[in-house]
Amino acid sequence: AMSNVHHNFIIANYGASQAFDTDDGSAWFNIYNNFGWDAQGYKNDYGGYNVNFHNNLNVVWGNRAGNQACWNIEATLYEGPSNQVYDNKCVVYSSVGTLTTVRAPTSYKGSALVMQNNSYYSVFGNVTWRMGNSSGGFNLYGLSGMQKNLKMEMESSVGT
Repeated sequence: AMSNVHHNFIIANYGASQAFDTDDGSAWFNIYNNFGWDAQGYKNDYGGYNVNFHNNLNVVWGNRAGNQACWNIEATLYEGPSNQVYDNKCVVYSSVGTLTTVRAPTSYKGSALVMQNNSYYSVFGNVTWRMGNSSGGFNLYGLSGMQKNLKMEMESSVGT
């Protein structure tokens, strides 16, 4: 059965970096209807899987660590149960814009990871996805690149 985490107001000041950090095998969570302030809304790595992160609002100020990420998803399962990040809103107050990082192999086209119908807002409407590649580096994409090349973030939007 899924564990539900909902209706929380999270202030991640004093150098905290994530509102929700599900990793080291964390699984079977529905995280929804939460408000996160001054941190990445969601982080997952080291084998965490089958986490549904949806209907959340996250506001990021570009904290002291230079962190403008809405979410940061490290290497999770490429096949089988994965994570779903959908129907969220992320507002980033930084001239750098928002940077969403997904690391390999989760970031490869065909991954079981679902990212869709999210709304991203920044001061200048500049949103970048930093996606791990098979060479060990990163590729940077705008929204259209994510949709065309990786088939991720379908029905998502970017605005000011």
